[in-house]
Amino acid sequence: MLYTTYQVMDDIRVTLAPEVDRLYWRTRGQSIRKTGTTPSFGQAFSRATRRMSREPPVAGGAGTQRLEKYANHLQQWLGGQAFTREELDQALAVAGVAGARPDEGLQWLVLTGRAQLLPGVDMTGPAIRWRCNRCGAGGKWIRRGACAKCEKACAWCDHCIRLGKSRACTPIVLIEPASDPVAVDKVTSILPLLSDPQWDAASRCLDWLEEEGEELLVQAVTGAGKTEMMFPMVRRVLEEGERVLWVAPRQEAVREVADRLRRSFPEIRVAELHGDSGDRWVNQSIAAATVQQAVRFYHRFRLAVVDEVEAYPLREEQIWQFGVRRAIRNEGKRVYLTATPPKSWLNRARRGKRKLVTVPARYHGFPLPVPRLHRVWRLQHKTDRGRPIPVLERFLKEAIEQKGQVLLFVPRVTDTWRLLRWFDSRMPGLRAKCGVVSSRGGERAEMVRRFMTGEVKVLITTTILERGVTVPRCHVAVVGADHPVFDGAALVQIAGRVGRSAAYQEGEVLFISSLRTEAQLRAVRDIRECNRLARRKGYLSARRYAL
Repeated sequence: MLYTTYQVMDDIRVTLAPEVDRLYWRTRGQSIRKTGTTPSFGQAFSRATRRMSREPPVAGGAGTQRLEKYANHLQQWLGGQAFTREELDQALAVAGVAGARPDEGLQWLVLTGRAQLLPGVDMTGPAIRWRCNRCGAGGKWIRRGACAKCEKACAWCDHCIRLGKSRACTPIVLIEPASDPVAVDKVTSILPLLSDPQWDAASRCLDWLEEEGEELLVQAVTGAGKTEMMFPMVRRVLEEGERVLWVAPRQEAVREVADRLRRSFPEIRVAELHGDSGDRWVNQSIAAATVQQAVRFYHRFRLAVVDEVEAYPLREEQIWQFGVRRAIRNEGKRVYLTATPPKSWLNRARRGKRKLVTVPARYHGFPLPVPRLHRVWRLQHKTDRGRPIPVLERFLKEAIEQKGQVLLFVPRVTDTWRLLRWFDSRMPGLRAKCGVVSSRGGERAEMVRRFMTGEVKVLITTTILERGVTVPRCHVAVVGADHPVFDGAALVQIAGRVGRSAAYQEGEVLFISSLRTEAQLRAVRDIRECNRLARRKGYLSARRYAL
């Protein structure tokens, strides 16, 4: 495909469809002069002196009316989304939009200020300033080399390459939402009863929705029921005729929250977006998406709820926040949910730059289990040689006698097999009931399923299961808790696997290590402080409130 640049008055512009620009400017009494063509949109874009237009369409003949009708049709189906040029063709096929050539309708939207065309990678200035216009990455993520598409030296983004290549030679299409929101009288909802801390947090979130400020940090302990706290706010936004984006770090979390949203709002269609979903271009009022898929939206949502904001990849790659920010409208709001916020986030809230809502208690009103710390001299040597570790053996026997199940966390994948060999030597009767889960295991989902159904009594795992697993009769031990991979936040999350069910509060948390680390002490301090705050606020009860 060739991209054309032309001059009108004192401006140089780039176009997908020169005949559309010629017609557009003729209605304004202007003529255009072609200045060149190139197979690289990025090169054409760099020559332009005027890259956007804000003028409304002018009444004209049949050609103008045809283009306006088709452009409105495109915006109705595709508004509020971001596409590469190849993705736009896929989206049109899904939507079944027919009529004039898509480039003509798209160019009409650009000319009338309802869409933007940007190069996939902006190569303006020195290489250190090059940036991907889809995900916002720059610097080390931008690669340069020969391109078969434009047959020139080109740049592409490695950061979001799993979504398809974002190149300098092809455009990113950003289309504004089609219409203003229309309020509805009532949204049918089936919402759960809320406990005292949940209700207080939900009320404060509803108040914040009407206040100034773009960001809200909700710090809630593990098992507090953060998702349910957000539902009253989601309902309020839907009743205003607006849309909601729910962002989660993992596919499993997206599937779970999408199912809960469908059950709670049975008349609202929920789009589910992750690497294995088919809802990529579905236009719905609620979208549940992984952080990577959020880059597919543009000014679409009034509210974005970012769940587990401290988890990978948001914790390691803040770049993904670019997609979340661009997905919401200019006056939209963002809520960040976390049990273990970074200190910088808390400091920002204390300085008044981000509002903070704290939920120090679980929904069932029982206190958080406080970990017990045990030092075992030469712990790794004993596991490798099959030597006795009395505290671990006693912990396992008591957990099984109470008809419980055990999550054993270790720092490295190789440690999972070390611990299995230790079971062979020290507790052979329990070895047959053990399973292993790690990032290298090919049957992770099946092993987790067997653990959830009770077939497996002891599951040895790395930090891959530090969140997202709820087992009613769970006990937890961290073997090698002094390893750097177990920072304070990870240990708090791991301890949070215990005591999540109101029916079983006998579960214990054990940190076993050769050394006592600051991370272990900090995790214990944080958990105790939450229990003290919950007790002081009177949250350690089990009252419920209907919505």
